Amino acid sequence: MDQIGKTNSSVILCDFCEKRISIRGIHLEGITQGEYSVSYFSCPHCGKRYHVGTTDERQRALILERDKSMRQTTAAIKNHFQSRAPELKEIGMKILAEAGKEDADGAENGGGGAESL
Repeated sequence: MDQIGKTNSSVILCDFCEKRISIRGIHLEGITQGEYSVSYFSCPHCGKRYHVGTTDERQRALILERDKSMRQTTAAIKNHFQSRAPELKEIGMKILAEAGKEDADGAENGGGGAESL
């Protein structure tokens, strides 16, 4: 199944054998019974199973719907950001140019560029 904790080096203690379990690289396993799917991982030392989640058909359909909605929302936001980027860059460049003129005239920060403390 999936792997959890790919970038997390956290460690937990097994409730049963009290040995350390590194979350990095733990592989999820699964059992299906009828319409139910149970995800879990096992302690690599003693084999105790830890429940991660249980889903049924309705839950899996909701997860797919959520994922689709998130992809669509993310794409829409990305498109909006990208469409505004040139306009905002132009505004930013004008602001920098105007600030540069003020700095060159010595009107801001004593004419020395960055503010001194």
